[in-house]
Amino acid sequence: MTIFLTSHDARDIELLAQRSIVINHGKIIFDESTENLKKNYIKSKVIELFVEEAIENFNFAGGKIIEQDKFSIKIELNTAENSIDKLLAYAMDNFAIKDTNISDPAMKEIITDIYRGQKQ
Repeated sequence: MTIFLTSHDARDIELLAQRSIVINHGKIIFDESTENLKKNYIKSKVIELFVEEAIENFNFAGGKIIEQDKFSIKIELNTAENSIDKLLAYAMDNFAIKDTNISDPAMKEIITDIYRGQKQ
């Protein structure tokens, strides 16, 4: 059975659809599995670190700090240029890590990149 779902909420697509079709100005610009959409277009990861002691000086040159408070930090990492291993090694060498989360960018950001023609 096929159900045609149109949505401006990209999270709906990620949760419900096995296949994704992206249309721009009436032209199909992507028609593959939702998994391939994520695999082929994701170029960064978000790494969130939770630490035992206050973070006062986080200097990992390969990442962009997108959020920080006293005991946690979120870093956006371009995985084409930097490795998660290096970031985690830096963090473990300099901080007492309690927990980590590694996530993909939101589906909305992936689709926006497709529209901009920024596939790598």
